[in-house]
Amino acid sequence: MSGSDDATRLDPTRFGYTQNEWDQAVDAGVGILKDVAGAGSTIDYTDFCERIFAITGVRVVPGEYALAHLLGDVSRETLSTHNCAITTLVVYKDSTEAGSGLYTLAIEEGLLPKNPTEVQKDQFRISHMNRAYEIWRRQRHVPGERFR
Repeated sequence: MSGSDDATRLDPTRFGYTQNEWDQAVDAGVGILKDVAGAGSTIDYTDFCERIFAITGVRVVPGEYALAHLLGDVSRETLSTHNCAITTLVVYKDSTEAGSGLYTLAIEEGLLPKNPTEVQKDQFRISHMNRAYEIWRRQRHVPGERFR
């Protein structure tokens, strides 16, 4: 095993989840957020967790420590493939605000400076939301027109 696998060996049941459950939840999270982006929308933490459970049977609870790490893994996936932190689309209920974990991730990934201002945080969040909408937007059917 390589050194990059140390975290897996040391913690094979990430927050009580098997590696398979964790991977399923991350994959489902990416898919859910691509759909959300395609709709030009956002999703709240509770709905995000409920949809992961409906797809995978893996229960992730809003507010628990594991959720922040799951969201981090989801964002790392889309950052590596599309240079987009897709979890900017996960917000508090009846709000457009994301949790502080998003900004912690952005700092760790070098996308924000160590002590970002509120303006820098807003610019980061808005630019990645717009990037997600652009990358994963759905083609809308207009009655009477053919799909391209």
